[in-house]
Parts: sequence; structure tokens; C-alpha cells
Amino acid sequence: MFGLFKSKPKTIPPEWQGFADRFLGPMAMATALANVAAGHAARIKAGEVAYPAHKEAGAPVIRIWHSLRLESCIPAIRFGEGALADLADIRTQREVLAALVENRAHLVFPQPSGSAFDQSIQGMFQVYEHLSNVGTDVCDPLTDRQTLRYQKRHILTDLETAAAALHREWSEPLGTDGRSVELPRTLFDLFFADLNAKTKSIAFATVFGPYIEKEMAATIAEVREHDGDAAAAHLEKVLTAIWAADNPDQAVELTDGLQNR
Repeated sequence: MFGLFKSKPKTIPPEWQGFADRFLGPMAMATALANVAAGHAARIKAGEVAYPAHKEAGAPVIRIWHSLRLESCIPAIRFGEGALADLADIRTQREVLAALVENRAHLVFPQPSGSAFDQSIQGMFQVYEHLSNVGTDVCDPLTDRQTLRYQKRHILTDLETAAAALHREWSEPLGTDGRSVELPRTLFDLFFADLNAKTKSIAFATVFGPYIEKEMAATIAEVREHDGDAAAAHLEKVLTAIWAADNPDQAVELTDGLQNR
């Protein structure tokens, strides 16, 4: 099962839905991600799924993307006193963002250490450590250490930049009327979007190599030569849909659950 959720409760009054989604959505997703990652860890231990995902011979992009997203979160599930849910709790966004932006807790060693919020940031850092190792192994353009070093960047650059702006948003006073206030996003929102983007890039690099778009085009051309225009058009449509998806769950829906390269 790829989806983190199959349905949402329908007991919230419509006029409160937007506020409730902002208040409950990130926490629910963070809890779900931790639970599903824990289940994935159990399946790895039982030998039911490949680990690491990018080493599974012939695995399709979507399966690598899905499994990598979960396996990378395993180190963060029980990292000291930290929790992924801290990244999503709107009551503590100022503290957890300060731990990242001001305290730079992810660069403090040994880990885990510091406050519970510091350790939550350090747990998130463990996710990126795994992605950095895998991305470097497959020469993924978004996460390969050498590529990023050449660009004078690192794997957390995107998240740190977005988090600094979000920290400023949360530092400003919020409105007093809960029904009209527009709550800023949470650090978990930023993290989850970045996690999906980077694991997708790694999954494509695993299958197609570091020059992803060039090799995708070459693969489509090869299929056209051997199997005809219809087969090539189908493959192109499938790959385009996966590339456009925000997460592996959406990719499955867009490709109707087909087995893809």
C-alpha cells in the first residue's frame, strides 16, 4: 500500500475546514508517515521488502521512490527525544524553527543532544544523511555530495532557505480570530515536500543515471525503434506522469498502478 491515508473524517463543519486542515493536516501526516515508516522497517527486518531500495535489481521508479521515502525516515522515528510530529505541531513552530535556523542543531555533535526540539531537528537531519549517501551512490543531481559541493550547496540548502523565511513568518504576531487567521505552513510541510522531491530525483537517477532527462529520451527512442510508436508514446506518457507527480502516491494514481520502469 503506497497511500498514507485512504480517507478523511467528514465531521468537521465546512466553515472550519480550512483552519482544521492547516491545524490538523501536518500533525496527521507526520504521525502517519512515522507509523508507515515503522511498518516499513518491520517489513525490511522480515525480509519482505528490499533494503536499500535503490539496490533492488530492476525495481521500477515508483517502487524505489516509495520505499526510499519510507526507509529514509526510519532513523528519525525514535531519535533520542525527538519526533517528526514536532515539525508539524503549530503550537511549537517558533521553537522548532529556532532549533533549525538559530541553534543549527543539526550541526551539533554528538547526536542526539540538546533540547527535545534540537533532537527533532537532528532526527530530521538523519533523514538527509541517508538521502545524501544514496544520492551520492547513484550520482543523483539533487543530492550527490560532489555535485552540490561544486555548486557551493549542500543537501539541506533548499530546506534551510525555506525554513529561514518560514521562521520570520512565525515570528510575526498571528491574528486573534482563529476562523480568519491564515496560519503559516509548518516545518513539516517544507520537509515533506523536500523529501518527496529529493527521493523522486534519486529514484529516477537510480533507473536512468545522473543525466535523467537525456536518458529518458534515449530510452523512449529505443522503445520506438524496437516496439513502435504506440509503445514509445505510452512509455513517454507514463514517465511524464511520474515526473509531474508530487509524491509516489500521486504517481500511482496518475499511472493507474501500472508497473513502470
